[in-house]
Amino acid sequence: MKSKVQCQEPISNPASLCVAPSWLNKLTKTTNTATECTFPHGSRRVEYEDLDPAQKELEHILATMKRDSTGMGISHLGRDGIYRSLTADRDVVDAVPFPPPLVKAILDRFPYNEEAVKVFRGVNGTNTPKEQWYKPLPGILPPPLEEEHREEAREGQDDYRNWYEERRKKIEAGIFVRRAACLMSDHDLGPEAMTTK
Repeated sequence: MKSKVQCQEPISNPASLCVAPSWLNKLTKTTNTATECTFPHGSRRVEYEDLDPAQKELEHILATMKRDSTGMGISHLGRDGIYRSLTADRDVVDAVPFPPPLVKAILDRFPYNEEAVKVFRGVNGTNTPKEQWYKPLPGILPPPLEEEHREEAREGQDDYRNWYEERRKKIEAGIFVRRAACLMSDHDLGPEAMTTK
C-alpha cells in the first residue's frame, strides 16, 4: 500500500516528528509479516520477541491507534510528548501521551538526528494536560496538507479505505500481527528514557 501523502521529515523539522505512509515506505518494506530494513545503511531488523519493553509498547500503539480513514493523515509526535494521529486538516483523530522511553523508542525508528535529541530530551507527554491532547497549544501541530498533495493522495483513496477497514476489523477482533521493527539509531535522551528487557 503506497500513499503519496507528504510530510516534513524530522531532520527538516526537529521540533516535531511526523510520519506519512510514503516516508515509511522508503524506510521499510513490509510483505505479509516480514519487515525488511532497507534504509538507511546500518539499520537493523529486530524481531518482536527481542524488542525492549518500550519498543513492544510502541508497536502495540502503532497497531491500535485510530487513523484518518481517508489516507491523507499523518502520525505526529509533538514537542509536548503527545503522539497524535491527524487528518489532512490537522484535526486530531487519536492521541497517546509518550513518556520518555516511548519518545526514545519512536526516535530510534528514524535516522539519528542531533536536533531531535535537543528538542525531545526531557520531554514527557504524561505531564501534558489531557485537554491539550486533542486541542494542543498553538505551534505544536504541523501545517495542513497542501492541496497538491491532497490530489495525489485521492488517487489511492479506495485502496487505502479497504485496507483501513480490514485493519480496524482485525483490531476490534483482537488480532494483532507482532512484527519485527527496523531500528535506525540510538538516541540518547538521558537516563529517564532508558528501558531494560
